[in-house]
Formats: sequence, structure tokens, C-alpha cells
Amino acid sequence: MNLLDIPADCLTCVFEYLSAKDLAQCLTVCKDFYDAATASFIWRSHCMTRWSFCNVSSIPDGSTSRWYRYYGLRRGRDSHMERGRPGADYTAKTLRGHKGRVCDVVYISSPDPTDVKGQCCSMVASCGVDGTVKTWDVREGSVLWESEKHGCPVGCLSSNLSHHLVVSSDDKGVSCVWNTETGQETSTLTPGGQQCSVLFTTIISLSSKDSQPLILASHRDGFVRLWDLRSSASPVHTLSATPSTNWLSFSHTASTLLATAALEQSPTVKVWDLRCVSSPSDDEPPSSLLCELSCPSRVSCVSWLPRQTERLVVGCTSGELNICKVQKPHSMGINPIMSNPQSTTQGHARRIQCLGVSGNTVVTGGHDCIVRVWEVQSDALVKKQEHSDHGSVVADVHVDGYRAVSCSSDYSIRVYRWSSLSDKLGTRLLESRYTLLGGSLRGNREGFKKVLCDYSSCIGIAGETLKAYSFHS
Repeated sequence: MNLLDIPADCLTCVFEYLSAKDLAQCLTVCKDFYDAATASFIWRSHCMTRWSFCNVSSIPDGSTSRWYRYYGLRRGRDSHMERGRPGADYTAKTLRGHKGRVCDVVYISSPDPTDVKGQCCSMVASCGVDGTVKTWDVREGSVLWESEKHGCPVGCLSSNLSHHLVVSSDDKGVSCVWNTETGQETSTLTPGGQQCSVLFTTIISLSSKDSQPLILASHRDGFVRLWDLRSSASPVHTLSATPSTNWLSFSHTASTLLATAALEQSPTVKVWDLRCVSSPSDDEPPSSLLCELSCPSRVSCVSWLPRQTERLVVGCTSGELNICKVQKPHSMGINPIMSNPQSTTQGHARRIQCLGVSGNTVVTGGHDCIVRVWEVQSDALVKKQEHSDHGSVVADVHVDGYRAVSCSSDYSIRVYRWSSLSDKLGTRLLESRYTLLGGSLRGNREGFKKVLCDYSSCIGIAGETLKAYSFHS
């Protein structure tokens, strides 16, 4: 029988076993091969195997399978991020406009990884010692709107993409809430009493029924204040945390657990249960300090472990890396439990400056200029890899399900991709891919201090400027 005489159904059954690369070769043979090789169920299988979640609704009906076209578009965008060629795969922009050091930057709009049509662009907000808040179109490098409302240094930002909100907080203790689409201020949050700078803010939702999110602001006096935007005249709750608390985070697995820490100042991480805020009761206090986790030295970075129930990974200034489990008292309102780490590992020779988590994998960066990859196994951390791509302190690291990105005071941003291969125990490994190039850091003497990414862009803070890298669709 001639190969071209094979029935279409039989061809499709054979093509089901081919890789995407081999299928692409079959498309060029003849029309019958093309029709069989573009069958929807074949390309749906390839899409779901590669990305786990896909959204083909953005692909209009056409003469060929939506799944086939979706795979081509998304795979093309992925290839730009994998190769990282300046100009060919991404565009670099230098965002200038702040008159002084940039203090913080957050995303206020980010494209969905499944949106292969590029209908949503990346936008960020930044703040600085000049007292301004600016929002930027990352791809164009242009300012969308800006405000000088604060009139004093603005130290931190937080955002909520679904509610189109960004909160900016200054050295006088004032937090302004902005609508990111219009640039209009919607609320001003002041604690009252003595002026005390805000060190960290976060936007949370304790219940899916809440129409408005809640805002937590940590002030230098050690109080963490919680505002409900439906009644923002004064905070609805106040927690007495550690003075100079500058890190707040809610648990991925237990959404009412709040962890607080005074990074670089204290060896303690405090964990609070805020379920009484979402479900108030006359019999229970509005909040409760559950436990205090005591580490070997001062805490330098912390993160919840998303796949480990009520556990945190904590980095210390003397290089230890700790796994801590939240211990709960038998009833609310009694004295908190004091506990030590479940395990302690010497993670780096010197200070652990930053860490990021994806699944059971932890990526750390330190003053020893090394990026290390760890796997959580039982109650311990096991080192899997290390990379020495930087020539100075690793200042920050971003980790997600697609890649890890580190930045350093040596003026470099390094991109790593999760390998399709794994070790004998099935642990994912990081491949060091490329250093982002392009643009100018003229006049900057500090190098990069912070890096953050979404699916299509990367932003770094370097002194008075922002470096923006946009990957091509």
C-alpha cells in the first residue's frame, strides 16, 4: 500500500504518538498529512502536557484546530524566553523619571500566561524618595499617570490586580489607595497620633464573600494596622508586633494565618490567626498571636511553603536556612507558643539575602554570590544545585513555575529556566540560561536591589532608574 493511501483515521492514530517537532515535519508532506496532523485532540494533548492549563477561548475559529494554533503561538512566545537574545527575543527599556532613589515597584497589570494574543500589557507602579508615585507601560517605557500627593519619601507599595488597586505608603505613616486604571485616589489611611513611617503593606482578602479587600500596614512603632476600605476613617484592628516589622505575608494553605518579621533586626517570626476578623465573635479576641518562631540568628528573609501545611522557610543573617512549623495553642487568647525550627541547615557561608519558593523547591541567594536550589524533603532541606553566575551579592530572586530570575549588585540580572529533566528523586533542576542585556545604567553606583517578573516581562530596580525587559509575543 502506498503511504499516501493510508486512511485519515489511521494516520491520526499514528500521529498521536509523535512529538510536536515530528508533527511539524508531517505538516509539510501533503494535504492529507496536514489534515491528520492538525487534529484537535492531538494538539490538545501536547498543550496540556506542556502547560497544564490552557485557554483557547482567545483563539478565533478558523480552518485549522484551535489547539494547533494555540500551541504554535504559545510555544513561539516561550522560545523567546528560553533563548533570551537581545533585540530578537526581548526589548530593554530604561525607565527614568524619579528624582532620587526608587524605593519599590509592583505590577498593577499583568498578562495571563494563557493569553497568547497579547491583549493585556504589563504595567507597573513605582515610588521613590522624591515623594512621587508613577505608573508605567513596560513595553513602551512611558509614564501612564503620576502623583506627588505624599510630599515626602514613599517607601513601599502593594497592589491587587483583580480590584485594580495600588497602595502607596510614606515616611509620615500615610497610605494612599489608588485606582490603577484612572489614577484617582480612592482612600487615605492615617493611623492618627504620632507620625510613624510605614515599612510594609499588603492587600488581603480573608473571605471570598468580601466585596472589598483589606489592607495591612506595618508601622515603625511595631503596630500592624488593618483597614477595611468600606470604612477607612480608622483601622479596624491593630496587632502589637515587633518594632520595625517590615515583612508581612499570609499563608498559601491557611488564608487566615499572618506571619510578621523585622528583617535584619530580630531572630523571631511571629504568626497570628486572623480568623476572628472575617468571623467575629463576642467570645474570641479579634486576633490572636499563635506562636513565636525563634531562629539561630537575625531573620533576613522568609517565605511560606505552599505545599507544606503551615510551614515557613526562614533565612538568617549568619547563613542558616530553617524550616519552621506553626504551633497552635489549645485555645484562642492564651499565651503564644514559643518554638524552634524543625530543621536548620547551613545554607550559605554568609548572609542569606533572598529566597523564593515554587512547589517544594526553594531557591536562595546570598552574600557569597551563589544561587542555590533546595528541595523540601520531610522536615529538612536538601541542597540540589548551585550556580555562580554573579560576581557580587545576590540581592533578590524571583521564582515561579516557569523560571527563576536573580539580580545582583554587580549590575546583572540572570535568568534560569526549569529543566525538563530531573534528578533521580524527581526534583526539578534549574538551567542557567542568559543574562539580560541592553539599556543604560548611567550614573548608577548601586547595582540591582530588587527584581520581579510576570510571564512576559522583567523589572529591576537600580538606584534612580528601573530597567524593563519585555519578551516578544
